Order: sequence, then structure tokens, then C-alpha cells
Amino acid sequence: MAETIFILNCGSSSIKYAVFDAHAKQRHCHGLIENIGTPNAHISHVDSTHVIGDSIGMHTHESALETVLDILGNKLIRSIRLIGHRVVHGGSVFSQATLMDNKSIQALQALNILAPLHNPVSTKVIQHLTRKWPKKPNIALFDTAFHITIPKYAH
Repeated sequence: MAETIFILNCGSSSIKYAVFDAHAKQRHCHGLIENIGTPNAHISHVDSTHVIGDSIGMHTHESALETVLDILGNKLIRSIRLIGHRVVHGGSVFSQATLMDNKSIQALQALNILAPLHNPVSTKVIQHLTRKWPKKPNIALFDTAFHITIPKYAH
């Protein structure tokens, strides 16, 4: 299998994800988990062979992520070379895409107050994946890094 990129967008009660072929720039699969932490948690997953829709008790973002990994399967997981995370707020600390290590994760945790519904969840998922797969780079991309590139006249 070709090298792939695993992209995550974690919200306060959801995870959106996709896996892309790193070279052909084609999407292998994508999905959405909604209502994490409630009895109504639901996953929708689409790939080239089937569509999965299921209500599953997912109490945390980490358990929801593990459900996604179970669906992806070992072959696709082994092909993942990079994990990308959309993060809402990087404050003045993160002004570009950043390789997440222990130091940058701690810096991100200090910014949780700036986006209390989203940043703590993103931080937990980044921590989970850096522990699970320490050799797979986790790159955070910050909404605020995009916004600082907007010219002043456009504000």
C-alpha cells in the first residue's frame, strides 16, 4: 500500500477524519464521529468498498479515535506516514505548522483557555497518538496561523 496521511479535525464532541494517499493526492476514506460523550454517539465512515453507519458508545475522544483505528485496519494504519491535526488556537506561540513533541504539546496545553471547547480535545488526541505511535510525526496546523497571514486591509 502507498504511503498515506491521516488527517484529524477534533471538535468539542466530534472527530472528522480522512486518510489520503501521500503521492497520488487521492482520498482513501473519510468519516465523522458525532456526539462523543453522549449515549447518541454515532460514527459514519466511507471508503471505496462500503459505508459504515453505527451508533457506538464512545465516551471520550480517545475511545472514539480507537474505534476509527479499528475500522481503518492494520494494513492502512501501517501505511500512515504522517498525522495532521487541525487545531483552533495557537495563540502567539504557534504561527505555522508545527511538529508536535512533548515541549510543543505542553505549550499547546497552556493555550487551552483560548479555545476551551476545542484545544483541550485536540491536545488529548495529539498526546494519544504521539504515545501510541511515537515514530509517526504529528503535525498541528492552527487556524490562528492562517488568520495572521490575512493582510491588515482585509480585516
